[in-house]
Amino acid sequence: MTKAGLEAEITGFLQINTGDTDKYQTLSALNRAQLHLLNILPTRLVANAIRTWRWKLVQDIAQYQWPADYIRFVSLELNYSDPITETNPGRPAREVKESAALFDDSNVDLLPTTDYPAVATDLEGGYHIRPIPTADVIDGQRCRYVYQLPDISNTQPCLLWPNLRNLLLFYATSLSATIEGNSLGLQKEFFGYYQEELERLVPGSSKRKDQ
Repeated sequence: MTKAGLEAEITGFLQINTGDTDKYQTLSALNRAQLHLLNILPTRLVANAIRTWRWKLVQDIAQYQWPADYIRFVSLELNYSDPITETNPGRPAREVKESAALFDDSNVDLLPTTDYPAVATDLEGGYHIRPIPTADVIDGQRCRYVYQLPDISNTQPCLLWPNLRNLLLFYATSLSATIEGNSLGLQKEFFGYYQEELERLVPGSSKRKDQ
């Protein structure tokens, strides 16, 4: 999906001249739409934007930073004794939304152990694991996460899967429609198209308030 092709469709939707793409910030809208989709779509629809990263467990360190291109969490495996490899996987970490839950001892069965570790994903720019490592382990962590795809540009096509084209275009058009007071009517119309397409791809999504 090239920048030129995507912008041509947006200019058609907005009924503006092709020379007005800068004025209506169509490229910015496309990149904002791409980032939005990476943040909200189920991982099955953005599987090509998922990376796997292995790195070290450090003795007595429970907090770690996300990679620089991180957008959102998918999964984390931990191995407190040996490096994680394809033939020697780690133990899946149970995700909790708040770090305080890692210290909740009201339910003994849910206390994190090396066989059943946990990860809290609420830290700014990072995450918190339990149990705390008692030794360094090279490649003791393996994380899967949605990463920031390259911005769309003259030389960089959009790397989202082609089946997301309409979703991308409808959302981007709804953003561009508000620039320069172009048309709030068109903004509403194309956001409606976006919601319909999202519901087609992700049934039940229309019931959510944050899409």
